[in-house]
Amino acid sequence: MRRITIKTLFALALAIATLLVNSGVATAEIEQLADDLPDFSRDVEDWEFTEDAVVLPDFPDFDKLQKIQIDASFGRLKYFFDPASLKIGRDEVVLMTMVITSERGARNILFEGYRCDSREYKTLAYGTSNNTFYEVPDSQWKPVYRSRGTNQDFRRELLTIYFCDTERLPLTRDEILRQIAYPDLRDDEGRMF
Repeated sequence: MRRITIKTLFALALAIATLLVNSGVATAEIEQLADDLPDFSRDVEDWEFTEDAVVLPDFPDFDKLQKIQIDASFGRLKYFFDPASLKIGRDEVVLMTMVITSERGARNILFEGYRCDSREYKTLAYGTSNNTFYEVPDSQWKPVYRSRGTNQDFRRELLTIYFCDTERLPLTRDEILRQIAYPDLRDDEGRMF
């Protein structure tokens, strides 16, 4: 179930007010209705992101990885993810293990979290050559910038194409898996038709 945003509530209140005005309801009655609406502004100002505790996933089985189409790589790197590690927390952080391979076969294994609302990521653990995760101590959220042609652009594509909707809310796990499985069904903005 999706949460209702302040923007949606405002649009709904405006639509109701317009209907009331058009139906001949007096302005004083509309003002009374507006006074009766709950004041969400205090909740927005007081809201603070609270991160869920993170449990590291099992190390990925390389035979079960799925490829992700990342346009920014220009074919230099290949990106895979572990479907078993994909989770969306109560804090709306998308968690996933990525495996990035170079043309020469070198691998980077990252377990990361992504925030749709603030467009940030956090590397929580690195995979090691002995098939275990090394947890990153005191990992911090970092902004995802458009860096044009660098190896960091994959994070921007993950956020904007695969993980988040246009209102900066995370997609469901099934929606994310569908976006990854059918990248050719995207429109010009990267969204599924």
